[in-house]
Amino acid sequence: MCALPLLVVRCTSYSRTAWTPRTTIFVKNITFMSCTYPIDISNIVSNQALFVDNAVFIGTGRSASAIAVSTNSAYSHVKMGGYTFTNAKFIDMKALSHSDSSMSSAVVTFVDCTFTGMNAKIYVKYVTKLEVVDCNFIGVSSGTNTVINATRVTSVDLNNNIFRDITGSAFSSSYITESVTITDCTFANITASSTDYTVAVKLDSFTPSATISGSVFYRNSNGNVSASVGGAIYVADAIVRIFDSFFLNNVVNASKANGGAIHHSSSKQLIVHRTAFLNNVADSTSWGSTGVSYGGAIYSASSASGGVHIDETLFGNNAAIGNVSCGGATVAYGSNIDLQTSSMLMNSAATGSAYCCVKNGNALLIETYLGPLQTGACDDQKITGDVHSSPYQGQGLSSDRETLQAWMQVVGLDADLKERFLQFMDS
Repeated sequence: MCALPLLVVRCTSYSRTAWTPRTTIFVKNITFMSCTYPIDISNIVSNQALFVDNAVFIGTGRSASAIAVSTNSAYSHVKMGGYTFTNAKFIDMKALSHSDSSMSSAVVTFVDCTFTGMNAKIYVKYVTKLEVVDCNFIGVSSGTNTVINATRVTSVDLNNNIFRDITGSAFSSSYITESVTITDCTFANITASSTDYTVAVKLDSFTPSATISGSVFYRNSNGNVSASVGGAIYVADAIVRIFDSFFLNNVVNASKANGGAIHHSSSKQLIVHRTAFLNNVADSTSWGSTGVSYGGAIYSASSASGGVHIDETLFGNNAAIGNVSCGGATVAYGSNIDLQTSSMLMNSAATGSAYCCVKNGNALLIETYLGPLQTGACDDQKITGDVHSSPYQGQGLSSDRETLQAWMQVVGLDADLKERFLQFMDS
C-alpha cells in the first residue's frame, strides 16, 4: 500500500506536463492528478535513471502515460539507464509507454505496484529487460489491448503478480530475444475481448522460450469470436514449459472453440509437468450446426510440429461441447501428443473421444490412467503405449478434494502451492 503522499500535483489542463527534468529523477511521496504526461523525460541527459517510490498517478482513462518518452524531440536519443517503480499506484493511466529504439539498454522494473481502472497498463518496446514483481493488476480495462505488452525485449520476468478482473489480455510478448518467465502468478477472471487473438497470456511471434511455474489460471474466458486462441494461454511461437501449475474453470466459446485452457500452434514443443487441468471447457454450442469444439483442456494445432509432451499431470472433468466435438481433455490435430504417468478422470466430449482425440497425428500414452465414465478411443486408433492405472488414479470425481490432495502428494508439489490451489477449490 502507498503511504499518504506529501505533495499533490494537479494539472489545470489535461494536456499539461507536470515536470520535465534533465538529470536522474527521484520521485517520492507525490500524487499526480489529471496530467497527460506527469513526467516528460524527453529532455533528460543521457545515461540517467528514473526512480519512483510511493507515488500515485491518477488519469482519466485517456491515452495518457505517467512517463513520456518523445521520439520527436531533439533530445529523443537519450540513453536511459533504466526505470524503477516501487510501491506506486496507477489509476486510469498507463505506467509507461516506451518505444524508442535508441534506449534499448534500459531495464524496466516494477515492484509492489498497483494498477487499476481504464488503461492502467505497461507497454515496453526496445528495452533489455522487463521485471514485474509483487504487483497487483485489479479491475483493469484494456479493451482489445494488453495490460503488459512486451515487444522486442531481451527478457521478461513476471514474479508473484496477481491479474484479476481484467477486460482484454493480461500479458503479451513478441520478438523476445531470450526468454519469458512467469512464476507464482495468478490470472483470474480475465475476459478477452471479442477479437480473435486476445487471451490471458499470449506468447506471440518470435518468443524463443517461455517458462510458466507455480501459477494459477482461474475462470478466464475467451468468447464471441469466429476462431479461438484458447481460454487462458495462446502459444503462437515459443518453446513453452509449464509445471506445478493449475488451470481451473477456463472457457473458450467460439465457432471453432479450440483449447479450453491452452491453444498451442507453435512449431516448437509444449512441455507440461506436474500440472492440473480441471473443469475447462471448449464450447461452440452458440454456433449451432456450424460449431466445432476440440480440446476441453489442450488443443495442439496442425502447425504445432514440435508436439506436446505431458507427464505427472491430472485432467479432470474437462469438456468439449458442440455439434462436432472431440477430445474432452486433449486434441492433437495433425501434431503429436505423448502423455506419461498422468491421469484422466471424468472428461467428456459430445460426439468424439472423451480423453484424447487425434486428427492426422499420433498419441503415445505411457503409464496413463483413464478413469471411469470415459468412452471412446482416439480417432483413427492412432494411439500406442501402455494405458492403465497410474499411482494417483484416485477414486470418484476430479473435483473431490481428497483425490486432488493425493495427486499433489504423489507429484511432490510445494506445500504453499498446494494450499493456494485448495483454497480455489473451496471458494
